[in-house]
This record gives sequence, C-alpha cells and structure tokens, in this order.
Amino acid sequence: MTRLLFAHGVPHQRGTPELGKQRLHRKACTMERELTDRVEGIQERITQLRDSL
Repeated sequence: MTRLLFAHGVPHQRGTPELGKQRLHRKACTMERELTDRVEGIQERITQLRDSL
C-alpha cells in the first residue's frame, strides 16, 4: 500500500475533516481574491469610460 507523503515527510492524512475545512477555506479565500480583483478591474474600466465621455 502506497502512502502519499508531503515534502516534509508527514504522511498525507486523507480526508480528515480538519484538512477538508482548511482546503475549503483556502479555496474560498482564493475565489474571493479573484472576484475582488475582477470587480476592481470592472470599476476601473467604468471610471475610464466615464472619463472619456
């Protein structure tokens, strides 16, 4: 039976609730950052268009 190891040699614990929560939290943070960036880009574009009128 093969065990997944992290770079620092700790056996990968598959599917512990805590790891799942951490993974979800990281994913949510990433998605939030991407959305924030997109919104800021759109707001910038609106400002540019408004200024060009």
